[in-house]
Amino acid sequence: MDERNLGKELALLATEVDSLAKALVQAEAERARELERRERADASVEELRLQLRHARRRASAAERELAGVNSKMDSAEHRAEVNERELRHDPSVAVINQQERHR
Repeated sequence: MDERNLGKELALLATEVDSLAKALVQAEAERARELERRERADASVEELRLQLRHARRRASAAERELAGVNSKMDSAEHRAEVNERELRHDPSVAVINQQERHR
């Protein structure tokens, strides 16, 4: 092989090495960007899990409160019906019963 061919071949190899080095740098940069995106996505997922857990707790508390309010409302409705029946039957008994309930 003469020196000119060897020089050309070395120049081609140097160009190829340079291209591969650039491709490697780009691939590593893309990998770093993907890792950063993954970490941000994982953090977002964790934040959403926390928000969901909190929302579920609030919903459970609201359901319990609603059940309590419904129970109180049912009791009040029942007392009103009993008072109405007592008033229709004997107004003096209704007044006494109502006073006893408030003690």
